[in-house]
Amino acid sequence: MSRKCEIRANGQWQRALFDADTGQQVSQWWKAVLCGTNGNPNNNVIEVEYYIAVDQDRREAIFHIDNPNEPITQWWNKIDAHGLVKNASEYYITTNSDRKKAIFHIDNPNQPISGWFNYIYEVGLINNQSEYYIAENKQGRMILHKDNPDTPISQPWDNVYFNGLVEGKSEYYIAQGENGMAIFHKDNPYEPVSGWWKEIYNTGLLTGQSEYYIVQNQNKQYAIFHKDNPNEPVSGWWKWIYENGLLKGQSNYYLVLNQNRQLAIFHKDDPNNPVSNWHDSIYSIGILNDTSQCYVVKNQNTIQVYNINNPTTPAYEIPNLSSPHPLFLHVNEQHLVYIHRGALYIYNASGEQQRIGNLPHIKTTFGCEDPQAALSKTDTLIAKYINSKLIPIMFEQPLVFDLSGNVQVFNSEEELQRYLETGLDQNAIRI
Repeated sequence: MSRKCEIRANGQWQRALFDADTGQQVSQWWKAVLCGTNGNPNNNVIEVEYYIAVDQDRREAIFHIDNPNEPITQWWNKIDAHGLVKNASEYYITTNSDRKKAIFHIDNPNQPISGWFNYIYEVGLINNQSEYYIAENKQGRMILHKDNPDTPISQPWDNVYFNGLVEGKSEYYIAQGENGMAIFHKDNPYEPVSGWWKEIYNTGLLTGQSEYYIVQNQNKQYAIFHKDNPNEPVSGWWKWIYENGLLKGQSNYYLVLNQNRQLAIFHKDDPNNPVSNWHDSIYSIGILNDTSQCYVVKNQNTIQVYNINNPTTPAYEIPNLSSPHPLFLHVNEQHLVYIHRGALYIYNASGEQQRIGNLPHIKTTFGCEDPQAALSKTDTLIAKYINSKLIPIMFEQPLVFDLSGNVQVFNSEEELQRYLETGLDQNAIRI
């Protein structure tokens, strides 16, 4: 169990941990005390369960906060402040007198679970993302599994990336050699599932969201490939291809940018003919999320809604809105839902605009880790519940409006989902 602690110094250039609440000393005095968590810059209080002590000979060992007298590890030349010390996993990386690194488990301080390498990266196993880790010796970098230290999963390469397999998101990883970058499956280190390319992006297949991936060629053009056909792209070659839609498993459509910096939507089965016209902007809601047959475009100062079955004539158009630009949340054949100047609006196909209400001033901006994922969830939820006269919004803190302007704020996505499914949640904040 962690405790709130402070690191204090004495007059002999030594450091020790003290309980932040009681002031009691909870470690011995050491040359240095290293913790895996960052201190609060205002009061230097840190959450500590495991810490690294550095003795006068500059050797390092890990201690538990409840036992200041017996280290749980051997004394080493260095111990990385990752994994166990950060409470991220039960593993830690040590460095011996030959400057070689190995991984140990908390339950066996005398026998490493890995071999000794020139370097071991603090990803995957160390951060509790997967059972794999990346190590490096003079032959190159390679991926290994925690239960098999003698047989690498991959060949040694100039670089192997933690995206995919090592970060626990798929069974694929990217290796880089003299021919460029290629994707491999964990069960076959010798035959890539892709061609060799200048660059491969961490999308789709690598992130476990779809069977597609984006590559860049020597001409700095981009194309989409399917994992089962490395020789023929699904798309044409474009100035840029956006990740939303096909790459994220959201729909069969994808969005591209041409040399004239205009955008169009394509279907995965026809790389030569766009299903939309070319526009200045196309927004990532509607057809790209498979929530409706519509999409929203902007040409100069005009915002229009099109149906995928009629790309030449807009289904309806909304009037120009003053700056800042609206955030579009959902579109279908009847209405467009958007946020403008801190308020939620619905504009319908007959030209009527309804102001639903102001957004509450508590964590209601897209300050979340993945704004596009939050927007996609919002689009999907609105499509599902708008006929029930509810507008869920997946901000950092989820909320839901009804069409009368009443809003409720939830502590988590799970609470919002439970409310939408049952209509009951005692933890919701009614505003």
